[in-house]
Amino acid sequence: MNIFLDTTVLYRDPFLSQNLGSGLVKAARNRELRIYISEVVLEEAKRHYLRKVETPIVQLRKAIKDYNSVSLLPEIPIVLPELNEVAERFEAYYNELMMSNIVKIVPYDNNLLPELVHRSINRIKPFTDKKQEFRDGIIWLSYARLAETEDLTNCFFITNNTSDYFSGKRGGELHPDLKKDSKRFSLFKSLESLMFTDMYKEKEQNLQLIQWIENNDLDTDKLLELLEPFHNDFCEEASIYVNELSLEDAVGVYIPYGSVKLGFLGV
Repeated sequence: MNIFLDTTVLYRDPFLSQNLGSGLVKAARNRELRIYISEVVLEEAKRHYLRKVETPIVQLRKAIKDYNSVSLLPEIPIVLPELNEVAERFEAYYNELMMSNIVKIVPYDNNLLPELVHRSINRIKPFTDKKQEFRDGIIWLSYARLAETEDLTNCFFITNNTSDYFSGKRGGELHPDLKKDSKRFSLFKSLESLMFTDMYKEKEQNLQLIQWIENNDLDTDKLLELLEPFHNDFCEEASIYVNELSLEDAVGVYIPYGSVKLGFLGV
């Protein structure tokens, strides 16, 4: 799975540290998926985070100064971080994720400018008569071109910006203008909506099973013993899978567990 994030996700959870965000990072650490964040999205998220942090820092400094100015009260020796230090911590966090191949930062290409101007003039999505911000166009085209260039599959764009990216006010599918750039994307308004899909649940269950096997140090014999109650179900599903293959594709298929009926071979 390839997860592409819009700014709305990081506004709520700038470090992907809350329940769903941390689950996403954990899955990426286990190579179950890859997270992509546009350079524009990351810069916007940092700016929003710094603005959010700046207000309480200023208020705390004033409150501490007022308190310490009162006679006979013990002074509070609190040192608050400077805003540039907060910014450095933000950048260091995402640099670590990037170096660990958990997150890929998608740079924007200066060559996108002519296309963005063309879309802006002709009101091609994500531009409209009411909205002419280049940021949405840069984010989308950066993601779309990366997906096409790297031939990515299972691409999911998480954005709550239904007016610019979705087809129809209620959302659902990618807007037809944007499908011309790439048809590889499925849209979700939030991480919650993605994680409740059957496909994501299946991947999460597979990950949990792998971790459980690793933690319990199971050998092959013990694993086969545990799978014995599911023998018939496994053989039935394997038979369906094999029988859907062409004869050419089925040659060389090896299923080591149980007997599988090959209907098209008459066995």
